[in-house]
Amino acid sequence: MGILGIENRTENWRTASVLSPLVEKPSARVSLASRLVGSAERLGDDIEFELFWRGMRDYIKNLGEGRYRDRMDQKGIFEYYVRCFGDLREKIERFYGFRGLDPHNYVADNEYKNKLYSNLLHTEVDIVLQTSQHLCIGEAKCGQSLGTNSKHALVHQLVRQYVMAKILVKLRGGNEKVVPFVVGDCRDKLFKTSQVDFMIEMGYLSDENVLSWKDLKEILGAGKTNLCGQDLQRRFNDLAEKWKSETAHQSMMSNIVLHRSYQEIIGLGHDVLPLILKNLSIEPNHWFWALRAISGEDPVAASDIGRFDAMRNAWLKWGRNRGLM
Repeated sequence: MGILGIENRTENWRTASVLSPLVEKPSARVSLASRLVGSAERLGDDIEFELFWRGMRDYIKNLGEGRYRDRMDQKGIFEYYVRCFGDLREKIERFYGFRGLDPHNYVADNEYKNKLYSNLLHTEVDIVLQTSQHLCIGEAKCGQSLGTNSKHALVHQLVRQYVMAKILVKLRGGNEKVVPFVVGDCRDKLFKTSQVDFMIEMGYLSDENVLSWKDLKEILGAGKTNLCGQDLQRRFNDLAEKWKSETAHQSMMSNIVLHRSYQEIIGLGHDVLPLILKNLSIEPNHWFWALRAISGEDPVAASDIGRFDAMRNAWLKWGRNRGLM
């Protein structure tokens, strides 16, 4: 029921509690990253994960002594904003869903750069995942609306987070693609918000990355009953058969490994590894992604990637060495 019988509606609590599997389970990180980037790339087992991230503040703080504003000037942050987002005000003014802007909102003008610096320094992102090729930034809402503040240079919360993340990637000399996502109580309501609508229209946010809390729990395998013995075997068999039958004619690997039943198998966790390995030993199938996601390991030599029989043998040897077969 909650402390003192009061339900905690704070989004930070909901975020931390729902995302707790990400702390200890590499498979949960892979499941969420796979869903967000929509790709079957080799994400690896070193996906970085943080909550309540203030990347710009901490990056500038680590540059050394002196005023934050001076350090931001030295890094050319304002110039980068002008170059990459100089037309952002015009885009927002053309968008039908927002009210009129104040003179200092989104302006690529030296007169207002200190407001821009302040916004970037104080921008927090609830959920961050970093793969080798993507920086996934997520805003989580629980019973609250997306933030707007016309006193800011960057008025709208989702836009502000996106701008901050893009600039940080540039400052760090990286080439990661920034992938925003939003989590809320109801997907339909999120789609009706102006910020989500704008982000989608600009191509910053994909429809698939607008999630409900229920979606997020399912992706992470959170809140599921721990199965064992015959119950686990039956659940695995049902999911595996559904996966095989519905992907039998698929040729794109992303469609195969991002299938819902396949992702649910990953969510069953470490206990399902012997069942996957046994299945792999009996009939060839694309279990390698699930094995990597659950175990956090990859015994396949770089020279064998793409060679099915060699990959299969490497995983079966791995399973025998660990007593899983």
